Amino acid sequence: MVILHHRRKAFRSTSGASPAEETDPYFDNVVLLMHMNGTDGGTTFTDNSNSAHAISVVGNAQTSTSQSKFNGSSALFDGSGDKLSIPDSADFNLSGGDYTIEFFLRFSTVKSCSFVHQSSGLGEWAFFREGNVLYYQRRGGSQNVAAAWTPSSGVWYYIAITRSGSSTQIWVDGTSLVTSSNDPSMDTSKPLLIGGFSDLSSYDLNGNMAEMRITKGVARDVSNVPTAPFPDVGNPDVGIP
Repeated sequence: MVILHHRRKAFRSTSGASPAEETDPYFDNVVLLMHMNGTDGGTTFTDNSNSAHAISVVGNAQTSTSQSKFNGSSALFDGSGDKLSIPDSADFNLSGGDYTIEFFLRFSTVKSCSFVHQSSGLGEWAFFREGNVLYYQRRGGSQNVAAAWTPSSGVWYYIAITRSGSSTQIWVDGTSLVTSSNDPSMDTSKPLLIGGFSDLSSYDLNGNMAEMRITKGVARDVSNVPTAPFPDVGNPDVGIP
């Protein structure tokens, strides 16, 4: 099992007024990169990866300046019908290889909820919390990876899934909670949804998210909590005031 590690490389903004930023040696493997920043009440979400996937707002999902991880705002989900939807793409077929799914999460109300999944109903792959357990599974029970986790409201957490060779791990704040040979990823030919299930409204997230990134073909080193926004190659000023 090999986990690839970041090599840090700094550059400076062309504005001459910003601190050094990191570049990402695996940026060409990034198939989704959402900083989830914007104006208060904004409904524009952008994929800064080379894929530039279109992102649609469902319900009242919006950017909010009331909570921020890095850049003065984050995505806000009110726990009642809010989601982000991205059309199906071959980019999201992660089966059969290494990958990393990672994001920052802050609960307003700690509850059972879905973070990210593809498809609708049983048979989809999904990453969600139910009770005090994190589940990454093909809904219906097959290829299940589960880890006990009791979060608190009002705290930002760094959450990740890595697949390296035959090993799948769930991580919280740089600590691996479980290692499994199961691989729930699959190609469902359905939209990717963030913030809630398509079929269970009780699992809608009530809280904030920031910096979601999916890297295909690379199991990143997620043992350290990022201290800056994920690098956005091609625009060195991203995340700099």
